[in-house]
Amino acid sequence: MTHALPYFEDFAPTTGPARRPRSCLHSDAPRIVLNGDWRFRLSPSPRGLDETMADPAFDDSGWDEIPVPSHWVLGQDGRFGLPAYTNVQYPFPVEPPFVPDENPTGDYRVEIDVPTTWESLERVVLRFEGVESAFKVWWNGDAVGTAMGSRLSHEFDVTEFLRPGANVLAVRVHQWSIASYLEDQDQWWMPGIFRDVTLLGRPEGGIDDAWTRAEYDHETGAGTVHVEVDAEPAAFPVTLEVEDLGIHVTWDTPPTSPPCTSTASSRGAPRAPRSTRASSAPTSRPSRSASASAPCASRATASSSTAVASCSTASTATRPTPSAAASSTRTTRAPTCC
Repeated sequence: MTHALPYFEDFAPTTGPARRPRSCLHSDAPRIVLNGDWRFRLSPSPRGLDETMADPAFDDSGWDEIPVPSHWVLGQDGRFGLPAYTNVQYPFPVEPPFVPDENPTGDYRVEIDVPTTWESLERVVLRFEGVESAFKVWWNGDAVGTAMGSRLSHEFDVTEFLRPGANVLAVRVHQWSIASYLEDQDQWWMPGIFRDVTLLGRPEGGIDDAWTRAEYDHETGAGTVHVEVDAEPAAFPVTLEVEDLGIHVTWDTPPTSPPCTSTASSRGAPRAPRSTRASSAPTSRPSRSASASAPCASRATASSSTAVASCSTASTATRPTPSAAASSTRTTRAPTCC
């Protein structure tokens, strides 16, 4: 008879409504920073722990308080353990994917007041910037998901769990996980929620992700800007602008045509562009610039669409003029992170 592995020994890096990695973009959308004093309880092992602590009605008055973000082995007078350092050795027997039964486990709880105005938002995302090493999340007693990877940010869509007013977030953090086998890189082991935790409001028509790569041909003086934008259908039209190069490309609708290239070129000494901007304007439809070719695209899904453009230009002091469009070979997203 086989038994399922606990999530902190499972090969799946995330479970639940976890969102894929994306760029950390500046946004004026509403957000609530959840940093501060949280209720905290440390157990020497996850064995025998139940999930009653996730219930909003659970009495945590006997718990300690700990600042978030922080490592529970730092700044607590040693009452929650001490930092451990390893060089080439692992801090536990090497039997992947298993970790020791003695696996310090911290339970966190915090109450969050969500404004009633957030009911109008399309989605609400819970973002962890860094947790060592594996953790599970509950919202108002409902299990949301799990994640591991201490130096990675993790996001969960908590829209369906949210309610106006008082909400309770509970997190269980394990010091050791299957990810620890990859993280043993001559370092200190310091568990906890050690980076910011944020609740992000995502309005309808927002841009989820933008990815840009610039290339330069030293022989011709031509520069190529590859751009990919992930956006909900309601975000369109989406406009890409490179002001110094005179590039202005607009996707009026979610793309469905094959990838293409919007080009503009002129001869002369190259000059680096100073700004690139991608924006959505759902309330007004901007006119298509004369320098833009047919709408560029790669793939579309039910929840979001990805627009791909390769804009090529030789940077000069004069405003570039459009040239013929050519096929773009880029159709996949590159990994992004904050």
